[in-house]
Amino acid sequence: MKPVRRERFEGHIRSCAECRKKQERLAAAIAPRYQHVRLNDSIQERIVRSWREIRSGETPSGTKGLLDHIRRYPRAVLASSAAAVIIVIGTILYWPAGPRRIAMTAGVADMGITLNEKPLVSGMKIYDGGWIRVPDKAVTRIVHGSIASITLVNRSDLSIDSFVREKAGRIVLKNSLHDGLLLSSIHGNEETISYEYITPNARIESLGTEFLLQTTRGMSLVIMKKDSVRVTPRRSRESIVVHAGEKCIISDSARIIPATSEELAIFENIDALRKGAYDHLLLPSAAAAGPVAGRGGSGADMSGKDSDSSGSATMKNDGSRQDDGADGKGYGREEREREARQQRMELKKQQMNEMRRFNRNNMNQQMRRGR
Repeated sequence: MKPVRRERFEGHIRSCAECRKKQERLAAAIAPRYQHVRLNDSIQERIVRSWREIRSGETPSGTKGLLDHIRRYPRAVLASSAAAVIIVIGTILYWPAGPRRIAMTAGVADMGITLNEKPLVSGMKIYDGGWIRVPDKAVTRIVHGSIASITLVNRSDLSIDSFVREKAGRIVLKNSLHDGLLLSSIHGNEETISYEYITPNARIESLGTEFLLQTTRGMSLVIMKKDSVRVTPRRSRESIVVHAGEKCIISDSARIIPATSEELAIFENIDALRKGAYDHLLLPSAAAAGPVAGRGGSGADMSGKDSDSSGSATMKNDGSRQDDGADGKGYGREEREREARQQRMELKKQQMNEMRRFNRNNMNQQMRRGR
């Protein structure tokens, strides 16, 4: 600090009690870090000598060689200094302090598959806000390194609602399966990745790695190959855990029954799944099957019918549900499809609002750093 500024600073500290207290607290906080630091005699001698040379108007002897080198290469020094300043400022302004958007990568994609209404090709990056549509008899696989793999099969609509890497390094993935079927295989623990899937009638939070998820006609199906997932129906809001070797049928409530060896074989034969060889094991056929002993929440009994104080419920062969209540009105396919459309519209609004909020926060952080 120059002598003039030092005198001004010390004069202000003497006259301002508040600033004097802050300086004392700062000095007290810093002092313990350097209380064990001791300078040897040679360093003290060099510092004192340099200080005397500065006071007498001379150039300190320790910097003469450096100054000669700078004078010899002035343009190179200025250019490198300017580049360093630009890199530092750019990093400060454009490196987000919060979560960073990351991308999935499309693997081999069949003809007719689209991303945001444009053809999806192998190697294309898929960020949050992406909407993938898979036509009939088609398959695509999207991946993120060796951590996440999602395979979409036959008439499937999937949107990537959120895919970011938090400041601590954990990946957060949120998807919505609006219609169709996917196979999810995601490896990692709660500290490295957190992910969930939303269907029109349920929320599936993963506690494990590999499972099948299907949704159609207002119903959802989970077949668990490895570890477990937590399923929460939208209507009952009663969570239930599906373990490896089990399957769960979700309507207004969730019903869990053991998965057969044929159902677990689906994971090993994607081509047969695309050709329809396993359609009899999936919705709506799975929901129309006869009663099987199982377990579920308070809203489902062992037969798979939803028990309710107002009446019973039966599952029709087309996969729709009819309530046999006192009013005699059915809750059929049209009502479920209408409800699914409304839920998709609400979900799309939430996605847009979340994206605007993320962009606004990111811009505000950059503006504050630019100041």
